[in-house]
Amino acid sequence: MDGLSFAGALCGTGEPPRDTVFSLFVNEELYCARTTRHKLIRRFAESHFPAVQLFDLERDPLEHRDVAADPPYADTLADMNARFYA
Repeated sequence: MDGLSFAGALCGTGEPPRDTVFSLFVNEELYCARTTRHKLIRRFAESHFPAVQLFDLERDPLEHRDVAADPPYADTLADMNARFYA
Protein backbone atom coordinates (compact mmCIF):
# COMPACT_ATOMS: atom_id res chain seq x y z
CA MET A 1 0.00 0.00 0.00
CA ASP A 2 1.33 3.43 -0.91
CA GLY A 3 1.49 6.06 1.78
CA LEU A 4 3.19 9.24 2.93
CA SER A 5 5.92 9.28 5.54
CA PHE A 6 5.26 11.28 8.70
CA ALA A 7 8.84 10.73 9.94
CA GLY A 8 9.93 14.33 9.38
CA ALA A 9 6.88 15.73 11.16
CA LEU A 10 7.29 13.34 14.09
CA CYS A 11 10.99 14.12 14.47
CA GLY A 12 10.50 17.86 14.12
CA THR A 13 12.57 18.06 10.95
CA GLY A 14 9.83 18.61 8.40
CA GLU A 15 6.26 19.56 7.66
CA PRO A 16 3.36 17.11 7.89
CA PRO A 17 2.54 15.61 4.47
CA ARG A 18 -1.08 16.76 4.71
CA ASP A 19 -2.40 20.20 5.58
CA THR A 20 -5.80 19.03 6.88
CA VAL A 21 -6.68 16.09 9.12
CA PHE A 22 -10.24 14.78 9.39
CA SER A 23 -11.84 12.83 12.21
CA LEU A 24 -15.22 11.29 12.95
CA PHE A 25 -16.96 10.32 16.19
CA VAL A 26 -19.71 7.98 14.98
CA ASN A 27 -21.82 7.73 18.14
CA GLU A 28 -22.09 11.51 18.40
CA GLU A 29 -22.31 12.22 14.65
CA LEU A 30 -19.46 14.67 15.16
CA TYR A 31 -17.02 15.46 12.36
CA CYS A 32 -13.82 17.54 12.52
CA ALA A 33 -11.44 19.16 10.08
CA ARG A 34 -8.17 20.36 11.62
CA THR A 35 -5.18 22.29 10.34
CA THR A 36 -2.17 23.33 12.37
CA ARG A 37 -3.96 26.61 13.19
CA HIS A 38 -7.73 25.92 13.19
CA LYS A 39 -10.24 23.24 14.09
CA LEU A 40 -13.76 23.04 12.65
CA ILE A 41 -16.32 20.83 14.38
CA ARG A 42 -19.69 19.96 12.84
CA ARG A 43 -22.40 18.08 14.70
CA PHE A 44 -25.21 16.44 12.75
CA ALA A 45 -27.05 15.02 15.76
CA GLU A 46 -29.00 17.03 18.29
CA SER A 47 -26.77 18.28 21.07
CA HIS A 48 -26.52 21.03 23.65
CA PHE A 49 -23.37 22.17 21.76
CA PRO A 50 -23.62 24.40 18.66
CA ALA A 51 -23.88 22.58 15.31
CA VAL A 52 -20.75 24.39 14.07
CA GLN A 53 -17.74 25.39 16.13
CA LEU A 54 -14.44 26.92 15.05
CA PHE A 55 -11.37 27.22 17.25
CA ASP A 56 -8.16 29.18 16.72
CA LEU A 57 -5.66 26.68 18.12
CA GLU A 58 -2.79 29.16 18.12
CA ARG A 59 -4.61 31.68 20.33
CA ASP A 60 -6.76 29.16 22.21
CA PRO A 61 -5.02 25.75 22.35
CA LEU A 62 -7.47 24.42 24.95
CA GLU A 63 -10.48 25.24 22.72
CA HIS A 64 -12.38 27.37 25.20
CA ARG A 65 -13.52 30.11 22.79
CA ASP A 66 -15.68 29.25 19.77
CA VAL A 67 -14.99 31.88 17.08
CA ALA A 68 -17.37 30.56 14.39
CA ALA A 69 -19.67 33.59 14.70
CA ASP A 70 -16.89 36.18 15.04
CA PRO A 71 -16.71 38.45 11.93
CA PRO A 72 -12.87 38.48 11.83
CA TYR A 73 -12.99 34.68 11.35
CA ALA A 74 -15.53 34.68 8.48
CA ASP A 75 -12.86 33.94 5.84
CA THR A 76 -11.32 31.24 8.01
CA LEU A 77 -14.72 29.63 8.54
CA ALA A 78 -15.33 29.67 4.77
CA ASP A 79 -11.89 28.10 4.14
CA MET A 80 -12.43 25.39 6.74
CA ASN A 81 -15.91 24.66 5.37
CA ALA A 82 -14.41 24.30 1.88
CA ARG A 83 -11.86 21.79 3.23
CA PHE A 84 -14.60 19.95 5.11
CA TYR A 85 -16.90 19.56 2.11
CA ALA A 86 -14.16 18.99 -0.52
